[in-house]
Amino acid sequence: MTVDYSDYKALYPARLTEEEFNGLLPSARAYMDVVTHNRWQSAAGWKRERAIQALFAAVNAMAADQSARNAQGARLTSVSNDGYTESYASDGALGAAIRSAALEWLSGTGLVSAL
Repeated sequence: MTVDYSDYKALYPARLTEEEFNGLLPSARAYMDVVTHNRWQSAAGWKRERAIQALFAAVNAMAADQSARNAQGARLTSVSNDGYTESYASDGALGAAIRSAALEWLSGTGLVSAL
């Protein structure tokens, strides 16, 4: 399935720049391959439209995470002073946000893998 920045911009005109979009697209495509067990690329009709929306939702979720990481640094969640301990946020929240964004569009299409 071929999509590009013009397709994205038609749906999200003021979201990401072309450079940002193109930088995240390969990761979003790989994510969609895993979630759908490569079925999304051969989808047709309304399922194709939903797959494209899911791809773009994954791109947006990845961009939001990138923005949060840039603003917060390493995402320190707690510090203990006696014996000095630091805890950092895991990437589990990122995975959950991307999965939620993509599955919202893939729900009911039969494209989601059972993996």
